[in-house]
Amino acid sequence: MRIPKSLISFTKQYIVNMEKDLPTVNIQDETLEPPQKVTPNSIAALILGISSLGTSFLYGIPGIICGVIALSLSANARRKYNSNPGAYTEGSLKMINVGFKTGLIGLILSIILLVAFVSLFVWLFSSVSSGYDYYDYNYNYEYGY
Repeated sequence: MRIPKSLISFTKQYIVNMEKDLPTVNIQDETLEPPQKVTPNSIAALILGISSLGTSFLYGIPGIICGVIALSLSANARRKYNSNPGAYTEGSLKMINVGFKTGLIGLILSIILLVAFVSLFVWLFSSVSSGYDYYDYNYNYEYGY
């Protein structure tokens, strides 16, 4: 199959016109900044903060562990972000803030639920043990009291 000469000349003319319309960029005049990156540990703080909310209903212990780690990681990530804010993305600061807030809420909720579970078990075992006596010698079998 042969390509017609008119199509070849049209294509050459089209490419020449496109090259004329392209803007010229002088790389030497522009200052290139390195691309921004995500703050280290900001994603981990976000994930652990959310998981502290989810695991706070498992008797509070996993929520406390995840919440404390999320608060620690978000504090370290915030310190790194504040030392050089231009090097990190704006989204990483949002992840740090959400990780800190969800970790704090999950930690508080886990502590409240842990105290509630412990007090519930203490109340249950104290009421069961105080109301029942194995050796009740004062029971009157004749009258039923």
